[in-house]
Amino acid sequence: MPILFRDFVPAHKGGGMLNPVYETATEVAARASAWIEASGIQMIQMETVVLPNIGDDSNAGMKHAGQHPWWWQVIRVWYREQSPPPLPGSVQS
Repeated sequence: MPILFRDFVPAHKGGGMLNPVYETATEVAARASAWIEASGIQMIQMETVVLPNIGDDSNAGMKHAGQHPWWWQVIRVWYREQSPPPLPGSVQS
């Protein structure tokens, strides 16, 4: 089974363009934990990754002259998908 990962980025909670409010790292970690519980994956590791200029706009990852990058604390979960348990009476190969 391949090793996969999923990133959990702080969600925008409100505020305007000049004063945006995002989830805290604790809230993002709680959301990642809920996904782990609900999905039934085999978690290998959860880590914090810091990435510049991520987002939904078309310029994500781009830095324009005179602009400073925004740094985002992201929760990354490394995992394997679980194989379903064998049916009773079946033979594993």
